[in-house]
Amino acid sequence: MISNKDLHEELNAIGEVIKALESPYEKTMLKATELQIKLLYNLRTNMVTVMKHLNVPMKSNEARKEEE
Repeated sequence: MISNKDLHEELNAIGEVIKALESPYEKTMLKATELQIKLLYNLRTNMVTVMKHLNVPMKSNEARKEEE
């Protein structure tokens, strides 16, 4: 799973590319993609919140690093 830090770095990189583009079509397509990523991130965040509320056991960061 991608970390929050990596996700935000990628979103910032997409934002920089959007600023540099001149084609309205390309800007719109990248903005739509950026929106999809942000919505998926919010969905993941909401799922984690629900899982915590329901006391669902979750893997720790240390356990994920050992698996890789």
